[in-house]
Amino acid sequence: MRDRTIGWILLACSVLGCAAAVMLLVEQAAELGTCDLNPFISCGSVLDSPQAEILGFANPFMAMATQPVVAAIGMCLIMGATLPRWVWWGLNAGAATGAALVHWFIYESLYVLHTLCPYCVLTWVVTITIFWYVTARNLGGRMLRYHSTGLALWLLAIAGLVVHAFWRQWPAMFST
Repeated sequence: MRDRTIGWILLACSVLGCAAAVMLLVEQAAELGTCDLNPFISCGSVLDSPQAEILGFANPFMAMATQPVVAAIGMCLIMGATLPRWVWWGLNAGAATGAALVHWFIYESLYVLHTLCPYCVLTWVVTITIFWYVTARNLGGRMLRYHSTGLALWLLAIAGLVVHAFWRQWPAMFST
């Protein structure tokens, strides 16, 4: 996989991540409740929890601060820049931190709060995707050769956790 392709992936993920962060901030500020579909799929429940501000400010601000950096790196790659090794490993460290936080949020959402926020789920997917592709690029070899398979398995595992966490609630989740 070429760096230019990874650049497009980084740019797309960062745009989606920023969009999700903006929507979460709007939801939180205006208390719109637009994604409060039922007791199990609800942004409001997540945004009203202590987990919504783990560093003392709204979590979406972390994405608003970091995703533009990812977008800028993606744009540089799309334009054909060759980035120094320290940039790649720095991006990998940041992406690993984001992926670790996302997995904590997944646990909290599924097993503590018992609710899914659609914008949060989008954040999970883009953060994991960024981490996966930057790590695959840095490590190369089979990870890069089978890039889509590994990512798909990871995301399917998370989908399995969602099914497991809400197994008994599925009928109520989709009834009005």
